[in-house]
Amino acid sequence: MRALAWALVIVLAAVLHWAFDHFLWDWFSQSLEAKWHIKEAQLIASVSSYVIPILIVIFCLAAIYWLLHQDISARKTGQTQPDMRISDALDYIVNDSRENLKQPPKPYVEEFGPAKGRLVTHFGIEHEDARTKVSGKLNSGELSVWGRRQISCHIANQFELSLRPIPADYWDSYQLDPLSCLHHTEQQPQTVNLPGKPDILHWTGLMLSKQQVGQLWPRQSYWRRLFKRIKRKTIIKARPDLYKST
Repeated sequence: MRALAWALVIVLAAVLHWAFDHFLWDWFSQSLEAKWHIKEAQLIASVSSYVIPILIVIFCLAAIYWLLHQDISARKTGQTQPDMRISDALDYIVNDSRENLKQPPKPYVEEFGPAKGRLVTHFGIEHEDARTKVSGKLNSGELSVWGRRQISCHIANQFELSLRPIPADYWDSYQLDPLSCLHHTEQQPQTVNLPGKPDILHWTGLMLSKQQVGQLWPRQSYWRRLFKRIKRKTIIKARPDLYKST
């Protein structure tokens, strides 16, 4: 897609160059001379004296900024930090990443049971699949996660105030809660114990590393994301009710 974008830019530049050489320059110079009494020689002298140096300075500043940005990015390579909410990570995987996720079936009319004759629409299929994939990366240790650990006391849903890394072996007995991980919270658990596993301590306020998420699920190109926005007409948002009948 980047090659196509560069090709379009080159073609557009060639068309503008041809148009400017054949008729735009004559029209522009005549308009300046008629309205502002600026002759072609004066215009060329002004461009050479002011415009070109200004453009060179802007280009140099942009190049310096880009080099500094690349240097800062290179220093951060390999560093992971909790800078992305679990809910934002799921939304990113669903809407902006290249990951192929399960898609919901088209709405259909129920033919059997109490809901017979009603239109059934499925929600949350993409986010549930994204949650499954994130859980797999947590289990394998490829994805780091931080959170606020539950305080063991007589008061329900009490959590520590500070973030701490969650050990990888924690996910041997726990998984991401299918509902509470779809939105940011620091008051209710975002983990749930697996069937048959002991109920120890839950975690909330789960945070991931944006760098790791981007490496595991690369971002789609701008044009593909734009096409998806136009096709869907909206961003797919997480729904607590994964399945809903209307």
